[in-house]
Amino acid sequence: MRGHCALRDKRCAENFPVALRVLPRKPRSDLIAVYDVVRVIDDLGDCASGDRTALLETFRTDLASVWETGRPEHPVLRQLVPTVVARGLDREPFDRVVRANLLDQRVHRYATYGQLRDYCTLSADPIGRIVLALFGVCDPVAIKLSDRVCTALQLIEHWQDIAEDRRAGRVYLPQEDLAAFGVAETELDAVVSSATLRALMAFEVTRAGELLDSGAPLVRLLHGWARLAVAGYVAGGRSAVDALRRSISGRTADILAGAPRPRRRDVLRHLLGAFHQPPTRRAAVSHACQPVSGEVQSSVAVSVEEAFDRCESITRTEARNFYYGIRLLRPRKRAALCAVYALARRVDDIGDGDLPLADKLIALERLRTELTALRVSGSHHGADPVFTAIADLARRLPLPLGAFEEVVDGVEMDVRGRRYATFDELVEYCRCVAGAIGRLCLAVFGTRSDPEPDPGATEYADALGIALQQINILRDIREDLGNGRIYLPQDDLDRFGVRLALDEHGCLVDTDQGLSRLIRHSASRAYQWYAHGLRLIPLLDRRSAACCTAMSGIYVRLLDRIVEQPSLVFDRRLSLSGWQKAEVAMWALVGSLPVGSSPSEVPA
Repeated sequence: MRGHCALRDKRCAENFPVALRVLPRKPRSDLIAVYDVVRVIDDLGDCASGDRTALLETFRTDLASVWETGRPEHPVLRQLVPTVVARGLDREPFDRVVRANLLDQRVHRYATYGQLRDYCTLSADPIGRIVLALFGVCDPVAIKLSDRVCTALQLIEHWQDIAEDRRAGRVYLPQEDLAAFGVAETELDAVVSSATLRALMAFEVTRAGELLDSGAPLVRLLHGWARLAVAGYVAGGRSAVDALRRSISGRTADILAGAPRPRRRDVLRHLLGAFHQPPTRRAAVSHACQPVSGEVQSSVAVSVEEAFDRCESITRTEARNFYYGIRLLRPRKRAALCAVYALARRVDDIGDGDLPLADKLIALERLRTELTALRVSGSHHGADPVFTAIADLARRLPLPLGAFEEVVDGVEMDVRGRRYATFDELVEYCRCVAGAIGRLCLAVFGTRSDPEPDPGATEYADALGIALQQINILRDIREDLGNGRIYLPQDDLDRFGVRLALDEHGCLVDTDQGLSRLIRHSASRAYQWYAHGLRLIPLLDRRSAACCTAMSGIYVRLLDRIVEQPSLVFDRRLSLSGWQKAEVAMWALVGSLPVGSSPSEVPA
């Protein structure tokens, strides 16, 4: 009886409702049976007396008997047997949870966020898969979304328990993040969190919240009691995020004083919010495919017209800067450029997504294989709307499909965390991720001299892309550093005596103005590449020239502001307002080029 009461108390203490009281008796008892088994496994790994590894191995043997004989010894396993039989549950997800707790006995630190995510695939993702199985859900899209929800819930729990885990000798905060924010592990032993620790926790909580949101469309994909149960888990996670943010901001007890817990009214608010939109499989599939952008988005074939409509929808939603220029094109070219953008975005989403490093590399290689097959065969057989649109373009235009493979190469450099010793090495990277896009755009634009293209057009398009990528790098120094990436060449950093670092508020440090001088020096080079790339404009027809001018002009306006005040990028992601972008597009349409500053005017 005492053990039963203890488990009931722990169910009540969770962030999320383990089994909502409104659920029918059978699914509610099944959920409780699963939870109690997982809770016992976690307790054996976290707080049991004696040899925890031996205790976990003994429990795993007893767990196997649920499937082998149906007569386990432990009470919670005996309680699980009817659920396993009735729902046809597999043993493997339960075994993964045991393996996660065995791993906890050996591994107490994680070097990277990717490694921590790998751990969550053992400790958290199996729980969601079991819950889906209880309700008879085996849809791959639902499983993918469930994995995100469960990993996010696990991360949120880790961030609630940073002080408790530290006392137990475990630190789940990735070592790379501690270093990036300048946080020493000893700061977790304090009574009150430091400014640097609060900045780090704000970053981690935001990342976990975004991951939870990316999996939340699972609720709209499910039906009936399954939908209600999972909505409860998502609502609990979002409420825990709210609680964490209050503790980080100082509005409630400090995060080191104890685990911040969600308020019931917040859980109810988020639970009601989860039902605001009706279930839609299309929306859920879209969300599930976004980070793993190399995967097919639908099992139903789409027409070419539908494929281009889908690409334009992606571009209109995601291309916050480029779409101001793309919309200046006539419909046929606009649709073509949206398809180019949609595929390039897919590659970027793999690199910037939340997959573990190894999975990112696998996804990139899969995408590279698809691109090679398309380039060699000239056709695409499948239901992927983006590839359908690109295959149609390749039949009608001299589209350099190999340029997409260059983009994959560049994103792979990002994934592997490559650093650049010299500016020439950086140009190699920029040519892959941005120069290649310039050359693809040129194939859509065409030139006034078509069908015999101007021999310099490709060079200019390449240069313009490289210039815009350099501006991107200067704008995003702070954000990239927070993600463990440094693009500024090492010889430039050495020349100006710069060691990139963030202060306790998460802002770039520039005590001797060396970073400001380096930014202006880098801007001068970007202007030179931009001026060279602008030679492309007179070779294009009026609408294509306007599109190209608007897209590049928005970035140059940003560069002008950065040169005028480099500190603008120290604490924020600099951007233009919608009106400012529209103004650039208007001037581009009437033929006024936003040439920016002259390189000679940029102070060194």
